[in-house]
Amino acid sequence: MPRWLWVSACSVLVAIAAVEAWRAIRLTDEIKIAETQSMQVQAERESSGRRNAAAAGPATTDLPYAQDAAAIARMAAFDAAGVLAAVESARVPGIRVTSLEINPADASARLELEVREAADLLKYLDDINAGTPASESWKLVRAQSASPTNPGTATLVRQAQGARAP
Repeated sequence: MPRWLWVSACSVLVAIAAVEAWRAIRLTDEIKIAETQSMQVQAERESSGRRNAAAAGPATTDLPYAQDAAAIARMAAFDAAGVLAAVESARVPGIRVTSLEINPADASARLELEVREAADLLKYLDDINAGTPASESWKLVRAQSASPTNPGTATLVRQAQGARAP
């Protein structure tokens, strides 16, 4: 085989190798650029997620039985003994307690009374609220005047502050 053929074949192979090496270097640079961009996008996503989580506040995952535990805590915080003490200490002639309903879950108490005179009811309301904070005082919800055959009736309700209405 002539020498010039060997030289030209080797020159072509060297040229092809050089082109392929140049393409490999260019692809390596493109891969590095793509990796850098990918890491930047990932970092932006993570910081955006942290900002969103911080803006949303603490995670509000409901734990099992959380509502039941909150209801039990409300019941334990209700002052049922104070309600009973107030009812027992308020004694006014002409007033008779007919029913007392204590609902610790709603932090409320309902008192049904028989009333002879409206003045007696007002005196009873003053006596039962003596020493009680205004936010937890007994409130007159309903009053019906007495007739010659039937005594009057009244309903008082005590709702603890911050409690939901029954």
